Amino acid sequence: MLRSSKVSIAVLILVVFSLSLMLPSLASAQETVDGWTKIANNGIDIQSTLFMFPSVQFQGKLYFFDPGGGNSNPAAPVWAYDGTTFSHAAADGFGDANNTSLNGGVVFGDYLYMATGNQNASGQVWRTSNGTNWEQVGSGVIGGPNENTCNLMGVQDNKLIVEFDNYSGTGAQAWSYDGTTFARANTDGFGVDIGSVSYSAMFDGRIQTIASFASGSGFIPMEYVGGTSWNKTGSGNFDDANNQGVYIMATAEGAAWAGTMNPNGGQLWKRDASGWNRVPTPGVDLSKANSFFPAAIGDELALSTSMINNGPEGPGRVYRQRADGSWYLWINQFGDSSNIIVLPTLFNGQYIAGTGNFNGFQVWSKATGP
Repeated sequence: MLRSSKVSIAVLILVVFSLSLMLPSLASAQETVDGWTKIANNGIDIQSTLFMFPSVQFQGKLYFFDPGGGNSNPAAPVWAYDGTTFSHAAADGFGDANNTSLNGGVVFGDYLYMATGNQNASGQVWRTSNGTNWEQVGSGVIGGPNENTCNLMGVQDNKLIVEFDNYSGTGAQAWSYDGTTFARANTDGFGVDIGSVSYSAMFDGRIQTIASFASGSGFIPMEYVGGTSWNKTGSGNFDDANNQGVYIMATAEGAAWAGTMNPNGGQLWKRDASGWNRVPTPGVDLSKANSFFPAAIGDELALSTSMINNGPEGPGRVYRQRADGSWYLWINQFGDSSNIIVLPTLFNGQYIAGTGNFNGFQVWSKATGP
């Protein structure tokens, strides 16, 4: 089993990038493919930034997350997009060269919060009230030397829930933050030797996550109840031993969604009032999709797929669902075989999609419609 989806993907990215030659990029700046226009190419100003995906909107700008990876492990850039122009919202890595990943963003109160993964020290939490001036919160209170990856899980009961992966002792630790004070939001390892969690989603006002065991023996779905309490909400590995992990979840259509990595083809799972149920994906080419990544475009679910074996291989594709439940191919690598993962969102009347590309990430836009 994969030790942790987030950790494993980052490690595999680094290994594959280090051992392979740079692939020739088939797309050029301002290229248009199937109505999509490329608005960023080759990592913008740092070609070794391989991945950049849309994350959260704040004060009229779209912010991105970066899972890290690359042969030089650059400090993760903090990019914002206003619908026309990309700008650096903060110093790369928030001024720390060892902050090589950005793990999503959450708006809580009047602030945008972002979390980091750090190569040499604790993961960090940063916030801004204006998109320009940032401050670190919780330094010396949360995190630790064995907790290099920090994740923002969401907001519940008017508190921000923050998690730190830990495979070297205590197990994963979660904290709640009311804007002033941090307090523990779980027992060590969630009481069952959990080492890490996936990116999270919401259902019925509660945070949903997929928690991976520190032993590497699999995962369980969990939801936050409050205080330090979490409930198991489904079967381990979704009752399939071949389900190796979950990296990304999404909130859409009144439910929480999870996609698995499975050598027999990724699986899509939905959490609603009836519990966790597998959603059929007729029309998805499973021979090229052992990894599923659900994504919300507005309140509609889209399904991103890729192949991840010894590392991400692509093709990066995105499917949408028809009324009859079947799925059709919406994005096919933007015509560039170097695009190995594609994640879309909806922003200011545009579809925006970020890619993973070993020549440096790309970002594409398209007016809303089919």
